[in-house]
Amino acid sequence: MKQLTILLGLMLCCLPVWADTVIESRDRHGVRTETAISGHMIRMESRDRAHLLLNTQTGDFVAVFPGAREVLDLAYDLPPLGVLEPRLEQRHTLRLYHLGEGPVIAGHATEHYRLSANGMVCAEYWLSEKALELPEISEYLSGYRIFHRRQRAALELQGLSYSPCEDAEHYASGQFRTLGLPMRIRNTEGETLHEVTGIYTRLRLPAGYFDVPESYRRVSPNQ
Repeated sequence: MKQLTILLGLMLCCLPVWADTVIESRDRHGVRTETAISGHMIRMESRDRAHLLLNTQTGDFVAVFPGAREVLDLAYDLPPLGVLEPRLEQRHTLRLYHLGEGPVIAGHATEHYRLSANGMVCAEYWLSEKALELPEISEYLSGYRIFHRRQRAALELQGLSYSPCEDAEHYASGQFRTLGLPMRIRNTEGETLHEVTGIYTRLRLPAGYFDVPESYRRVSPNQ
């Protein structure tokens, strides 16, 4: 019996720990989105028939349309990974300041922050630092931060600039990796733009869930 107990213990300790994570959220219209994270792969899916795939390791970002059997390349005109946006002169005074403890959202304690540009309030955030303990969440935030930086670099190269609040939102996205996952975002009218409704961890998602179908036709936004 003792040998059997030891054997069972060894079997349990050697079972794979599934690190796939799913974040459920809803937008201002009540549309629900599932964001699945597995290592460097992120998949976002809402009620429409397309889903988004972001590879944080290679920088690939595509929209997959199973009905049309097409893959839309969303990163075709962005600077490659490792290329930083041009150094910009400070155009706006940006602040993300702490207002105090927030409510528990989807089982996670939050802290309340306000974002401003040039003294004008842009948005309010409820961030969960606890969620950052999950490596998948940190990968998710880092991956989207890098993608936003590449978008910004592309706009600057075209001679375009951000509005003060757009600049502030870009600034805030760089703080999430240390301050916490945005569990709720509200605009200045008090409208909830985004709210996390659930975080599910240690899942085993289906094989091929994050694959880009090789047989689908590749297209770019200008086609």
